[in-house]
Amino acid sequence: MSFSSEQFVAKLNRLEDSQESIASASKWLLSQHRDAPKIAESWKQYMLRKDVNTRRKLLAIYVVNHVVQQAAAQNIGHFQEDFNTVIEEVLITTFAEFSSDLKKKIARVVGIWKSRGIFSRETLNRILANFEKNQKINNSVNVNVPPKLKPVADIMKRIEKIQINAHAMKTRFDNAISELDPSSLVYDENYKTVQKVGGLAKNNIASSVQERKKLINALQSLIEEQNKLVTEGETMQSEIDFTISSKDPANATGTGKDDEDVLPTYEATDDTNGDSESDSDNSIDDDDKVKPESIGQGLSSDTLDVLAKMKALAESNNNNNLKRSNDELDNDEENDLKRQKEDNDETGMTYDQSNEDEVEGETEHVSTENSDTVTSSIQDLLSKLAN
Repeated sequence: MSFSSEQFVAKLNRLEDSQESIASASKWLLSQHRDAPKIAESWKQYMLRKDVNTRRKLLAIYVVNHVVQQAAAQNIGHFQEDFNTVIEEVLITTFAEFSSDLKKKIARVVGIWKSRGIFSRETLNRILANFEKNQKINNSVNVNVPPKLKPVADIMKRIEKIQINAHAMKTRFDNAISELDPSSLVYDENYKTVQKVGGLAKNNIASSVQERKKLINALQSLIEEQNKLVTEGETMQSEIDFTISSKDPANATGTGKDDEDVLPTYEATDDTNGDSESDSDNSIDDDDKVKPESIGQGLSSDTLDVLAKMKALAESNNNNNLKRSNDELDNDEENDLKRQKEDNDETGMTYDQSNEDEVEGETEHVSTENSDTVTSSIQDLLSKLAN
């Protein structure tokens, strides 16, 4: 039966991580030893594919290891010679894809080949040298990993390891399901076996999911921390900009000119025309009068003291004048009443109360005139002093 590349790839895809599965595929390849060059080339193409996971590639390496050693034991030299032409390119190209655990397994296989002389020593030395160089690079990268990223890196390593087992068990479960025959006499036993395989596959997948959730939480914590640091950085930038702007001479305040504009001014108002019109009318409007609350604004303390004393003196004089006016009126009233009484006694007339009201009206009129006169004088004096 001639060799079929499609059949060979199908067997590689159905490989399981077990000695029986590896031995079965190797036995089939040994039976195709006449097509060893085609087998080596098909294996190379399979190993260089990007859609094949590292676990599948590791199992493919195990198959080659089993085939070449069996071929050496049976003196079938085709496999050693043909795989020697492709093994270096394949391993050097794909080695970086594997996790650290898988790299150790591959390096161990190559060491066995070297000790048993399976391939040429020069080829194996170049492969091992490349492995060592790659390992040093990885160690250097791991050393330079920031401390906050180490938990993430550790979770990633665990995920890679669990993922390999999860894929292997899932593949085994799929194969077991496909081979399950309901018409078989041992269907019940085969079904129980499939259940066990399915349970193992679920456990591996559950572990993978759990680790991935841990990874997501770790990454979210890092993102939240970085967002907080970004906000703090932007705040510090704003503070620096504000501080620089506040110290900019172009924005500085407090110059002499500005201070002068802020202070109130007390300039005399030219009311000459208004005074003339007021004098012609012999009257003063309320707006032109000096309001008590405006008196004293802008004057010195000494001037204010003088004004206060003058005001007190004016009030005192006003009171004295009012008192004298009242006393004089009282004396005049008494004399008038006395004379009127005498006249009444002579004429027989009675005292008329209306006279008393007229006297009181005259008294109030005199007092009001005196008070208005004094107040007007004081207001004129204070207005002049204020101006």
